[in-house]
Amino acid sequence: MKKHKRAIAALLAVALATNPVISHYIVDSYAVRYDPHEKDTGLKLMWSEIPTTDGSAFGWPRKTYFEGGTGEFKDMNGRYTFCVANHTGQPPMGTEAWVKQSLTVNEYEDFSGNEHVRNLYGSQSEIMKKFTFCLAAAAAIAPGQQSLSDCRSMYSTTELQIMSQSVLLAIEGRMSRTANYEATILSMDRAAAYQAYCNAMQYEYHLTPETWEGKTTQLDSSIAEKLREKREKFFYDCWDAAIVMYNAIQNTESGVAANKIAAVQNPANPNQYIATLPCQGLSSVWESYYKNIKLDGKDVGPGGWSIVKNEYNAATGNTEIIFEGPAGADFATANLTLQFEKQGYLTDLSQPVLYEMDFCTHSSNSTAQQNGRDHGGFQTMFCAMQKDMSLTTDGGDGGGGGGGGGEGGEGSIALEVHRYKHSEDWQTTYNVDLRKLDS
Repeated sequence: MKKHKRAIAALLAVALATNPVISHYIVDSYAVRYDPHEKDTGLKLMWSEIPTTDGSAFGWPRKTYFEGGTGEFKDMNGRYTFCVANHTGQPPMGTEAWVKQSLTVNEYEDFSGNEHVRNLYGSQSEIMKKFTFCLAAAAAIAPGQQSLSDCRSMYSTTELQIMSQSVLLAIEGRMSRTANYEATILSMDRAAAYQAYCNAMQYEYHLTPETWEGKTTQLDSSIAEKLREKREKFFYDCWDAAIVMYNAIQNTESGVAANKIAAVQNPANPNQYIATLPCQGLSSVWESYYKNIKLDGKDVGPGGWSIVKNEYNAATGNTEIIFEGPAGADFATANLTLQFEKQGYLTDLSQPVLYEMDFCTHSSNSTAQQNGRDHGGFQTMFCAMQKDMSLTTDGGDGGGGGGGGGEGGEGSIALEVHRYKHSEDWQTTYNVDLRKLDS
């Protein structure tokens, strides 16, 4: 039943985007009973056509977006939404969106955007399921909120929707044409992932001529030029944000938790705590995000705690941040807030991020009359909410994994603290014999 419902759902990822071109999955819609547990959004699905070089419209894909919205969903007015997962036909213009599922990182297993390629991840399955969830979140929020006039235009900001949609298509993998899965992101190799993204974009949007069902089409040249100018930076920026969010995911005894990073006590200086944050060898992750961390937005935080070192280590490919407090100060109970000066494409994964939507139309169909709505068996679409991400230091028992740090508050990340003894002299490398204390 869950898969059946998912087949008629629509995941919204903060940027309402287009639907696929190469694989035209269009079927007649069918009515199913409305689920009373779904949440009203007040959002209406709208779209504008995407032009080809001869001035005609693709017809498919389209530039889809939301208008309207009530309550918390007002923020989705003027945001692009993206077709991902199943492709069983598009709802009529103005169809109402209802939240079927709102996903935090705890529900990364329910993210349908990668479900058909998980078997290809191999030994990296858990890593890639979480990382692609983060990458989808970054790509979905990246275009931001647009004016309705831009959304309605065939040309204005269309490249933003296409770039986001292409990331999601490369995660989903359905655009690949060969056994090499050349249009699918299968690892955290950024160069290979970028090429997969470009391939998915070409196959879907025809930056150069493509023939489908006997018809050759090519994307409008002005939009194609913007894509070539912007897509590399866009993809790299999304990738950097995904690394930062991925680093803040921890496995705990109660399950997966967002917004946690680990720090260890410096055995050579008990007043210092060291956080080592993998950047996958990309200094841009530090430049864009970790470099701009402040304690409560200041150089010196409450209780006299400060960041005495924050730099990218080219030898290890990691960011190294050292916190130092007054003699005898307890870092585990310092309750510091570490804020990013620049949010970029970050979002707080402990909050609902990716939204899965059902689309409802009003009908006289007898099966649905009792509810006044029909579900159409439409494609899955994503839209996302962006919440500011910051780091907080919480008290804890230093247990790590299942302890130490807590869940963090709204828009925050809990900084997990561990205390260690060691049997070697402290070196600049972290390859020392550390023994975790029980308390």
